[in-house]
Amino acid sequence: MGTPFPWVSSDSALKTRDPGIAFPGLPAEYDGTTPHAPDFLMTSTTIPRHALAAQIVDRIDLLLRDAHLKTRPLELEPYRGQLFELFVTAEGGGYLQNGADPDLTADGLCKILAERWGLAEATRMSHERQMNLPKQHVNQMRLLWSLMRMWMEWTYAWQRWEEFHGGAE
Repeated sequence: MGTPFPWVSSDSALKTRDPGIAFPGLPAEYDGTTPHAPDFLMTSTTIPRHALAAQIVDRIDLLLRDAHLKTRPLELEPYRGQLFELFVTAEGGGYLQNGADPDLTADGLCKILAERWGLAEATRMSHERQMNLPKQHVNQMRLLWSLMRMWMEWTYAWQRWEEFHGGAE
């Protein structure tokens, strides 16, 4: 039986982190003194297609966890700017195209993160038991909804850029 959330599924190509039940602390490599991703996630070398996608998802995951821990909205700096840079990287890598593998469209990205965070199981259990989601999962859902909205808005604007700027010099 499906869940009431379309981007929560039971499978994910990039499920590489322990989903946990709540947001665990950030990795030891990330000391929390900077909103930027740690250097071990940043590279200027050429890397395989799936590895780049995994790095994008890992950085987004870190940013969302950091925003949650600091109770800061994703829509404000520094998160908005860093998420947009990751959006541009995903677009440049071809991950936002229909049928992309891996799929980092708004839906695909939220499916990956929901699976990592254990939201697929939590929503399934909540749906089966006809109970509300625990607060920790609701907070995680809110983060994903914010991310999904921004990602969809950027996708729309990016796709229509030429329409409004094609003839501009």
